[in-house]
Amino acid sequence: MSMVPGTTISDDESQQKSDHDDDSTENGDVRSDSSEVFDPNPDSKTPYWGGEGFPKEPNSVNPVSEFHKLLLGEVDNGRVLKTEDDLKLCVDNMKQKPIYLLSNGRSNRTILHLAIETSEETFESRKSFVKLLLKLDHKLPLRKTITGETAMFIAVNNEAIKMVKFLCEESAEAITSLGIYGPNKTNCLHVAIEKPIKDVGYLVSQMESHIFYTEDVSQSSTLKETDLVIEEHSSAGRQRTRKKTDIFVVQEGGNGNTPLHIAVHYKHCIKSQDALVELLVRCSASALEIKNNKGLEPLRYHQKTRERRMARQRQKNQKDKEDLFKDGSQNRSKPNNTYLDGSNNQVTRSHSPNKPQICDEAANNIELNLKLHCLRTKNRRDARELLYGNGEKIEFHLGRRKQITKLNLENMQKHIKFDSAIQYVRIPVLKVEKNSDFEPSKKAQSLGVGRKDYCVIFDWLKKQGVKRILRIIVDDYDPDVIPASHSDEAIEAALSHSKDGIEVWKWKKLDISLEVIGRCAPNVEDLHLYWSGNNVVLWAWSDRGLLEKLKKLRLINVHTEPGLETPKRLNEDVGRFKERIGLICQSWRERRVIEVMVQPLSSSSTRVNRNQTELYDNTQMEGGVQGGQRWLTCMEKFATFVRNCQDYSSDGVAKVTTQQSIDSATQEDFNPDVKVALIDDGVDPFHDNLSLTIAIGESWCEQVDSDGLQPSYHQSSNGHGTAMAFLIRRICPWVLLYVAKLDEKQTEQSANSFTAASAVKASAKRSKPSRCNGINFWTIEKTQANARDIEDLETALSDASRRKILLFCSMSDEKISPKDKTYPVNFPLKKFKIGAASETGSQWEQRGDKHNADYSLPGTNFIFESEQSPLVVPRSGSSIATALAAGLAAIILHCALCRKESDFELLRSHEQMDNAFKAIGTTDDKYILVWNVFETYLKNQPHGEHGGTLNEIMEKLLSRSREV
Repeated sequence: MSMVPGTTISDDESQQKSDHDDDSTENGDVRSDSSEVFDPNPDSKTPYWGGEGFPKEPNSVNPVSEFHKLLLGEVDNGRVLKTEDDLKLCVDNMKQKPIYLLSNGRSNRTILHLAIETSEETFESRKSFVKLLLKLDHKLPLRKTITGETAMFIAVNNEAIKMVKFLCEESAEAITSLGIYGPNKTNCLHVAIEKPIKDVGYLVSQMESHIFYTEDVSQSSTLKETDLVIEEHSSAGRQRTRKKTDIFVVQEGGNGNTPLHIAVHYKHCIKSQDALVELLVRCSASALEIKNNKGLEPLRYHQKTRERRMARQRQKNQKDKEDLFKDGSQNRSKPNNTYLDGSNNQVTRSHSPNKPQICDEAANNIELNLKLHCLRTKNRRDARELLYGNGEKIEFHLGRRKQITKLNLENMQKHIKFDSAIQYVRIPVLKVEKNSDFEPSKKAQSLGVGRKDYCVIFDWLKKQGVKRILRIIVDDYDPDVIPASHSDEAIEAALSHSKDGIEVWKWKKLDISLEVIGRCAPNVEDLHLYWSGNNVVLWAWSDRGLLEKLKKLRLINVHTEPGLETPKRLNEDVGRFKERIGLICQSWRERRVIEVMVQPLSSSSTRVNRNQTELYDNTQMEGGVQGGQRWLTCMEKFATFVRNCQDYSSDGVAKVTTQQSIDSATQEDFNPDVKVALIDDGVDPFHDNLSLTIAIGESWCEQVDSDGLQPSYHQSSNGHGTAMAFLIRRICPWVLLYVAKLDEKQTEQSANSFTAASAVKASAKRSKPSRCNGINFWTIEKTQANARDIEDLETALSDASRRKILLFCSMSDEKISPKDKTYPVNFPLKKFKIGAASETGSQWEQRGDKHNADYSLPGTNFIFESEQSPLVVPRSGSSIATALAAGLAAIILHCALCRKESDFELLRSHEQMDNAFKAIGTTDDKYILVWNVFETYLKNQPHGEHGGTLNEIMEKLLSRSREV
């Protein structure tokens, strides 16, 4: 291809009157001012063959256009014009002015605009002439008509495929013109895909390999210098740059649609269209994120257009049926279009013989490819938001647990919904305890004596609809925890339902067979192998036949375990392994390249750090004897009492149910009505069946672990969120928790603190209408770096307060100066500021701000024990008191809703809940004396009068509101 320097795709043309010219000006136009007039003075500095702006005469008497037509007529009649001498001779014979050749004719059309409007018969005769024109003026392809059309735009619009390819082969500027906006703010790609024309992929490939200059794009509003990478310098000293391939694919048309939007429209879903979409996506990952004027990214646009098309077809199908049987006309011929039942979106259409058919298989492949590209290129949170708006879950991460039960997994499905394709599955070294009624399948029984635990997990994922897993990250090797690994058959059985989708393999089992990997992950691209140091294993891994079956393999990571051999011997063995892989790659016809990387196994975080004690993993949490025991006992007894009053009549009188322990209650026994957003460090759903309490969760954590994965909301960083969830549910067993895991950052004091930015996102998400009734919030300190985020947090929480969402905020537990305030407790909002009280109910001495709390609740010496460690950790702080306050408000709201909906609506407001707390009674230190109401009324209740007692309690709680 000829690379002619001097390319440009913009100019300083003044704005034209038409809308088309507005679009042209926005994206750069190369025409000069139309007021210029050709000066015939031979002494003037006029190009011999003319140029843009020479000459300018009224369109009614434009000799330039007439000359262009005559000259093309000569070419079509067989006149060969290959050189400039040939052209001069022809023009002299025609007795025409040579300056007319490259000048603009009628409507600013150049001779190139006319030359490309060719037929199959005239194409061959015009090729040499077009090539000569490009040699005389390499910028000719960049010039536009008055309506904004380049020559390439006209060629694409006329589906002149041969001319399009010829221009691309002969002119770099012609390729550049593919991205210049034409009429209606569309470029050549928009037009080519919309028509559609054949070989659209050819145009994309030309753009993909094209070289541009930074000055070519510096004046364009759509082509940014940030989209370019400096490659080299030309002899003229100008920066030559290779564009990133998204430079054209991301250009938006008049309706905001990019070429990718147009390509994924359902009407274009014909056979082979999925290949074009895959090419566009490969060229521009950022195109997946661009929204059109209706706020739809390409994936959602595809789904929307498909839904609309299906809806219209179902309507037409119904109308055809009605017409068929209308007025009893049973003999009427069937309509031309007949449709299957719309439930599976499959249709049979009438179509013209030459028009490509819409193919549902292609549409399905397009949707899948868009999803997979998002999952591959985006982090967990961005991909989830882009695909589903934070709806379905796209990963499964079990953190650092040591054991789970099958019942734990079954309970998780109450608050987790997976997509059919997920980013990754991360499983640590753990044991799966079977339920008492668990019976292994015949297939599981036949898998040998090795472990089968992970078969239970992957079988559960299969039942949740997961069909494709891109990354498998499984710890199956730690002799200090569980000495046995899974057998090869067990691994194959576990991954049998998702084998075609695995692209990254990190099953951490020493010396695993490459044949097993080939059966489990034939499409693997990134392979991690864990080596014991035995050289015979490296020979097996370099088997040509087994490697050849892994067609997409590009990277092998060998993780080495110190064995019997010396480091020198190990390095020699690995070096020879690399050589063998290289020779195998060279011998293949397609000359694939497989890179080999080596790293010590210890750096792979395969083994569990035995010095780390997970104090809140599978813990038994209980309020210590010195941790507000009377307060907790009182509220637990009241919850048991409420448990016996679950059924209420319309008049508010309770119907007594059979006495049951709250601990034995199931999810079906609950009436989940009160929702509390727990904004903390995540909640472990496996602890004490907290899965039954979690309604939904979201992680805003940006940190990644050693595998590059972001933690999920069901991973509690240090157990704090799990403890808070446990306490809230302990007070109100019927509460539903909306879990938000915040991002953490290390402070100057080397302690981890929540980031205000993640708190803003979590608060905004949980403050939507009908989303929750209360928000339980920890403390964030304001710094110079997060000042803007603190302001945004105040806005989000103000919105929540206006929506009648109760805010419970912890007081600071550290002594701070008046200038250093913590938030959200110091926002000027309607909120409950909660502080920790000592065992006696007095203010906790270590509390930073003792006098500004609205209420005090038990918050010291709560004991949280770990089954994995004899270490007992007493925990104190205002966050514990805040959790109890949120639980207290939750059970009051629950009782109000069970009694009367009007009471529930009344108590949703901050003022009325505040009145209810005051009606309970407090000490001078604002310690809520729950036994004044809940214990006293229960002691005085007549035998069997549960409903009457609850009515009395609710009247007491509402007494101050009634007075107002």
